[in-house]
Amino acid sequence: MEERKFTLLSAELRCPACQAEDAFTLFGRTEKIPYFGEVMETMLQCKNCGLRSSDIMCLEQKEPTRYKYKVSNPQDLFIKVVRSSTGVIKIPELGITITPGPQAEGYISNIEGVLERVADVVKMTIKWADTTDQKRKGEEVLNLIKLAKDGQTSLTLIIEDPFGNSAIVSENEAKIEKKRLSFSEIEQYRMPQTLR
Repeated sequence: MEERKFTLLSAELRCPACQAEDAFTLFGRTEKIPYFGEVMETMLQCKNCGLRSSDIMCLEQKEPTRYKYKVSNPQDLFIKVVRSSTGVIKIPELGITITPGPQAEGYISNIEGVLERVADVVKMTIKWADTTDQKRKGEEVLNLIKLAKDGQTSLTLIIEDPFGNSAIVSENEAKIEKKRLSFSEIEQYRMPQTLR
């Protein structure tokens, strides 16, 4: 895989959060992802207060797209996932929908990495749950994730991105359902969160 790294900004700037001088740096790199194209990954970081943000942007023009992948065996866990800050992740069997908010970050991972991120959030919600029922539901989700990772149950990973900057990437493209988002589906992502 050809990878080119470069610094987008060599000068350090004032941090917008803590106002520390010469502490805020912007880094970036480009990577060509087979079957998807060239992407740019950016990271902003403050050495003083720890403010951090990252994102993925496709450098080629893409259509608003939905990707759907059925995870049916442990080998499927290694399928690459590109999620930009505008990508919505859904796992219907778990009742999970991850929508981008103002602090959403992009990343490149695999299906196992996405499931680990979900498991980490579920563990945190179990810890802070108010009722036994909420804790039980969280434990059920964790159990389903474990069963899927062991190949004992299947899950469906869906990524929708109105800007086309997210994807599920595999050499076996036949296993990926890819569909252009309709105008009405795109419009739902443009509405302010409070109006949904």
